[in-house]
Amino acid sequence: MLDQHGLASQVAAQQVGGLFNVVLIASRRVRELKSGYAPHIMPERHGHSVTAMREIEEGHIGKEYLYLNQFPTQKSSKGPK
Repeated sequence: MLDQHGLASQVAAQQVGGLFNVVLIASRRVRELKSGYAPHIMPERHGHSVTAMREIEEGHIGKEYLYLNQFPTQKSSKGPK
């Protein structure tokens, strides 16, 4: 989880092999959660970012997540042209 200085958890970094991997995995997972994917943990009052970090820390999401071929689909917003 994020500490009081906004730094990524060392536990999450150890789980997935470094902070760079934490950023890649968590950002992808946040996009999924925002798109309506179900969380792997019981969400609390925190946002998608904290949920994604907790999923990494608790081992629900791992390094293999980097190698998934399918990315969440973007919802297109139709606005004025």
